[in-house]
Amino acid sequence: MKTKQRVLLVLLAAAVLLGAALWAMIRSNAKAEQAASVAAEDLEQIEYTYNGQTYTLQYSGGSWQLAQDPAYHLDESACNTMRTALMALNAKRSLTPQAGEDYGLDSPQLTVTVTAAGQSTTLTFGAENPVTGDLYVQKAGDDAIYTVSGNKAACFQLDKAGLFGSF
Repeated sequence: MKTKQRVLLVLLAAAVLLGAALWAMIRSNAKAEQAASVAAEDLEQIEYTYNGQTYTLQYSGGSWQLAQDPAYHLDESACNTMRTALMALNAKRSLTPQAGEDYGLDSPQLTVTVTAAGQSTTLTFGAENPVTGDLYVQKAGDDAIYTVSGNKAACFQLDKAGLFGSF
């Protein structure tokens, strides 16, 4: 009977430890999601650098304008897709950077600066994790490295011609 009680106590202790670990992970992920999200109604501008070129999209009165060429006919759908991707940008994980590892952030594939409610936030998208397909992202001023779904950066892979909207 004593053996059964000991086994039961060990199992109970393991369940408590696993519960505490799960709680800590959920809390960490919630903080990471909050750190990367953007409110749609407050969005004013998206500036991104793709293939060495920087594009500034300004949002006002329900429409988009290319700051570098205000008369340029933008594809509203492409701009709205970028806005939606930023609003839905939720970190899957938060990592503490490891010494000697740059996560592709030294030569980023994409840099996006979002201005919402007068506050600007710069996100640097680094390398793709070869196992999960997630991208490493770092928020300016934050030491943590986040992972996000690999398809979140695809909508920003547009040059000026790709931003053109048909009539």
